[in-house]
Amino acid sequence: MVMRRVWSVFLFLLITLTFAPSVWGQTVRAYVDRNPITIAETVRLIVEQQGSTTGDAPDQSMLQKDFDILGTSQSSQTSIINGQSSIMRQWIMTLAPKHDGEITIPSITVGTQQSTPLVLRVQPSSQGTAGVAEKDIFLESTVEPQRPYVQSQIVYTLRLYHAVSILEGQIEDPQMSPAVVERVGEDRSFDTVRDGRRYQVVERRYLIVPQASGSLKIPPVLFTGKVPDGRRSRSMFDDMFGNGPGSLGRKFQSAKIVRARSQELTLQVQEIPSGMNGDTWLPAREFSLTETWSIDPLEVQIGEPVTRTITMQAKGLTGEQLPELSIADNAHMKVYPEQPTITTGFDGSWAVGSREQKLALVPTQPGHLTIPEIRIQWWNLEQHKTEEAVLPARDLTVLGSASSSNSSAVLESKRNGDASEPVTPVPSLETNVPLRNEHEHGLPTAPPMGQWPVMASLFLVLWVLTLVGWWYDRRTSHANRTSVKTQNDEHVRRSLRSVREAVKKACLENSPTHTREAMLQWASVTWGSRVHRNLGSIARNLSSEESHHADAQQAIWELDRKLYAAQSDAWDGKQFWKHVEPAMKHVEKRNRTGSSQPTHELAPLYLSSS
Repeated sequence: MVMRRVWSVFLFLLITLTFAPSVWGQTVRAYVDRNPITIAETVRLIVEQQGSTTGDAPDQSMLQKDFDILGTSQSSQTSIINGQSSIMRQWIMTLAPKHDGEITIPSITVGTQQSTPLVLRVQPSSQGTAGVAEKDIFLESTVEPQRPYVQSQIVYTLRLYHAVSILEGQIEDPQMSPAVVERVGEDRSFDTVRDGRRYQVVERRYLIVPQASGSLKIPPVLFTGKVPDGRRSRSMFDDMFGNGPGSLGRKFQSAKIVRARSQELTLQVQEIPSGMNGDTWLPAREFSLTETWSIDPLEVQIGEPVTRTITMQAKGLTGEQLPELSIADNAHMKVYPEQPTITTGFDGSWAVGSREQKLALVPTQPGHLTIPEIRIQWWNLEQHKTEEAVLPARDLTVLGSASSSNSSAVLESKRNGDASEPVTPVPSLETNVPLRNEHEHGLPTAPPMGQWPVMASLFLVLWVLTLVGWWYDRRTSHANRTSVKTQNDEHVRRSLRSVREAVKKACLENSPTHTREAMLQWASVTWGSRVHRNLGSIARNLSSEESHHADAQQAIWELDRKLYAAQSDAWDGKQFWKHVEPAMKHVEKRNRTGSSQPTHELAPLYLSSS
């Protein structure tokens, strides 16, 4: 009966812990894809529900006061990571503002959850420039801010306006130096009115990070495309049957090539302010430093680890720009850091970087332990002043006696891989009190001597069964892990061979476009989860791998320029493959042996101004 109750409680706790994350982790988030907009433009409001879903749709009634709701679509996505399922539902609402000014988008309710209110800036209709109404297609570019700091983010926005249908076209990416250029997000489409004429707009955004102070020129960006010229080309049906206007021949329509350029922009990049005395230069619009602990209140037994999770988040910086925390051991505590989790998102206006660091703290002495505060200095781009993010000092109470500190020594030896010598626990002083003192104080007496052999034999049998079960489980788990690792390695090798052959095939066909697509696919398989959006990121990664990849890097840059060049020059695919193939195989070999380190598309940003 007792064992049955114990198993019931155990199963209840197991079920609770299994399903609790999906219930407690439910969140609702709302954001817009563009901000600010003009009164003649539309905007998309995206509402995301993460965690368990109730099937309820967002309440849109509160939006009708300030917006016309032109359409709503929804999608859902389910992912399973480490056996834990996560469900995300997304609703996309196309809104047209009814008036200009700052419009507050209230909290959106989905089921029992609510999002955070948003503020959308709606500007009056732009009067445009002279002659805009006569243009069928034109490019505009804007930049924010106008006077950036070195190594801070600049948002460069390109907008292609077209009042006629585009049959095909291509917008080149901006090229400049010394700066890092990164395309962010997907292209957005919306309608607007300029001087009484309606245009369709394609918007594209880039993040530019200047690497030196002084003048920075953003050159014009070229659009090349084809549009109908309004004339009907004669077809073979016209010649054979003499078809006139309005017949089948009308389907064959000729096209003309159009070109448009954006304006050149010049920015003055400011130096690092003299008041910044920190080890790292962190120009951000928002910066937060938070922590969580695995226990509360902060009381722990000596030698027992406690986990401290420190999270940095910055608006206007990538995750790679956030500094690494350095917390050293001391005489009273050992510190074991885990691999940090670094992410970078985009909120529709700026990049949002995050760095999460978990630290296992193991106290080695009893008493009260003070963990010192953490201060990180950053530059507020909104207020143009120095600020500090602070985690206050924490007092940790360590329970236990000095004799129990042996447990921390055992943990330390296990972490260092020293398990050759068996450890005999030191008995507490209380265990050496003679049994006669128990009779004197009226405490229970020890079991009769005849029961000791039976109890000892029973405990011995249970211990042996436990040891056998542990050995069998460890052996099975090791075999499974070995099998899975072998399968994964073989799958990676086949994938690399397949994408490398695709690159070779495209090169031998002398197809620059197919070669670019194959190179991007090879980079995604080779360097892991980070998505490579252009050939420049591949060239930079090859540069960080080995210095003797210079020929391959130069060949990739030439291919990139070839693709975006206004005129079509000859390109030698065989020569490109001759330079690139050795570098690709060398990188693959380093990844298989585990000697390479993952790189990032953005170059290191902790550089001093020049």
